[in-house]
Amino acid sequence: MEMPTVDLSLIRKKVQLNCIGDKVFSGFVYTIDPITGNYVLYSCTNGTYLPTIVRFQAVKSVEVLDDEIPSELNDLFDTLSPESSSSSSADELEEISSELKCRQEIILQLFSANHIQGVTVNARNEIIIHNAVCIKPPYTVDCCLGKNVMALESVRNLLGELDEKEIVEETEEDGEEVVNGEGIVNGKRVVDGEGIVESK
Repeated sequence: MEMPTVDLSLIRKKVQLNCIGDKVFSGFVYTIDPITGNYVLYSCTNGTYLPTIVRFQAVKSVEVLDDEIPSELNDLFDTLSPESSSSSSADELEEISSELKCRQEIILQLFSANHIQGVTVNARNEIIIHNAVCIKPPYTVDCCLGKNVMALESVRNLLGELDEKEIVEETEEDGEEVVNGEGIVNGKRVVDGEGIVESK
């Protein structure tokens, strides 16, 4: 499967997407999904700006147009940004525990391994993905915020897979040390450190 290449320079620019089947879509780029590469365009219909999602796989070429983004659409994009939904001051530095810092690094590595670009950490130690999704400490699935439903769901799915992997690893490593020839290992009672004789 071809991995999408996300061009951050297209954000808030007007583009024309030439797609398969001779279909053409144009509008201002609100975001490009960091995982799927799908485009979210806003164009004016009957005086109202409405979003259109164009799948990455359908796009054959992208043309950047010269139109300046209208002020009302620029303001709309600002209100959709996860940064604007935070109640904390932008220059307020929050300290996090070493355990959370470790999880933050694991998540950043996860995004890098999945070729997700545009990932930053702000002064509040929130992970911002492509200016579309915000993950607040303690960085769980429930800590993901964003008004771009498509990108939000993709990020939540990735975090969910990470949490499931951690649970499996913890289960495999879990077990009490056998003391005096008897103990519990992986939920089974062991006698003399040899065979499993009964379930706990």
